[in-house]
Amino acid sequence: MIRILEQSFDVAMFPELSIIELPAFELAGIRVRTTMGKAFMECPQLWERFCPRMGELLGKPGEICLSESFGASTMVDMDNDIFDYWAMLPYPASKELPQGMERLNVASSTYAACTVPSLAQLGDAYEYIYRKWLPNQNEYVFRCAPCFEHYDERFLENNNNGRFDVLVPVNRVQQ
Repeated sequence: MIRILEQSFDVAMFPELSIIELPAFELAGIRVRTTMGKAFMECPQLWERFCPRMGELLGKPGEICLSESFGASTMVDMDNDIFDYWAMLPYPASKELPQGMERLNVASSTYAACTVPSLAQLGDAYEYIYRKWLPNQNEYVFRCAPCFEHYDERFLENNNNGRFDVLVPVNRVQQ
C-alpha cells in the first residue's frame, strides 16, 4: 500500500510531486545496460522484447499480456552516464524465474513521485525531479537505489500512452 507523506506543487512542469512510502516488493523481467544518450532508443527496444514475454510471468506462456509493469533503473557509472534499465512485472520471490529473466527485490522505501501525462514527458519528469526539485529543496536527498516508472491501469487505458508515475528514492535530511 502506498502512503503519501507530503506533497509539493509546481504547476508549470508537473501538477503534483508527492513523497510516498512503498512497502517491499519483488519484480522480474529483462535488462539492458545503456547510456543516457542511447536510452531513448534502447529502453523502448527492451520493452518490445519484454512485452511478448510478459505472459511467461503471468502464467500464460505464449500469450501477449498487458499488465501493471515497472521500468527500473540504477546508475552503474555516473562519470560515463551508464545505467542498467529493466522492464519488469511484479513477481513473487517464491516462484521460479523463466529463462533469461532477472529478479529485483525492492526494500521498503521513501520516494519522490510525480505523475507523468504520457511517455513523451518521461525525460522531462526525470529532469524535473533531479535538476529542479531535488536541488531546490532541503528536506530530502537522493538515495542510491533503483528508480522506477510505474505503469498501471491509467497507462494501459490509453493505448499504452496514458499517465504513469516516476518514483525516485529519497531520504529525509537529518536535522
